[in-house]
Amino acid sequence: MSYSDWRQLVSLFPDEKVIHEVSWVECYTEMAGKYGDGRLILTTRRIMHINYRTTGFWTTKFAGFDSVTFEISLDEVETFHLSEDTIGLKKRGGLYPGAHVDITLHFTGSNDSSSKQQADAFYEEISAAIIQAKTPKPIEVKQEIIQYNIVTKFDFGGKGVLKIACPHCGASSPLESKSSIVLCRYCGKQYIIPKKILDLI
Repeated sequence: MSYSDWRQLVSLFPDEKVIHEVSWVECYTEMAGKYGDGRLILTTRRIMHINYRTTGFWTTKFAGFDSVTFEISLDEVETFHLSEDTIGLKKRGGLYPGAHVDITLHFTGSNDSSSKQQADAFYEEISAAIIQAKTPKPIEVKQEIIQYNIVTKFDFGGKGVLKIACPHCGASSPLESKSSIVLCRYCGKQYIIPKKILDLI
């Protein structure tokens, strides 16, 4: 079974974006040998090779996408290098701890110059993407601004009752307790009474 669009084989993450795509790239691994031609895809999170299904004998024609040859998280890439029209990748992981897998990507453009240009362009993109992926993300610090309204006006009314003015509406009310937070009976907003005023009660 083949697919007309490689996205039918691979689902991208919500925050994942495709950076670069190259057609007709041959993929080799040290364990399986040549996989064949396919589409090489670089995203903000990984590198993928999607194998082609082809037809024809003398002239190879694209007949759909067959399977995912490999997909590697950018964090898994240990080293990578460029040589003419070929890029070599070394991926963490294998049959035993500390092992790695070598992957070779051969770019097959219409001619030697085109192949090298494709390899050069992809190498620049993968270099920037790997650096970006391995750079620690800054920790987002949320700042919360709390605004307090504090009483600044007060007076002693009749019989020595301490009255305070609401900083929101200005209404004057007798101070009946030593609570530092007061709810204005007129406007319904809260305000704070300094300790020095409370000490006068």
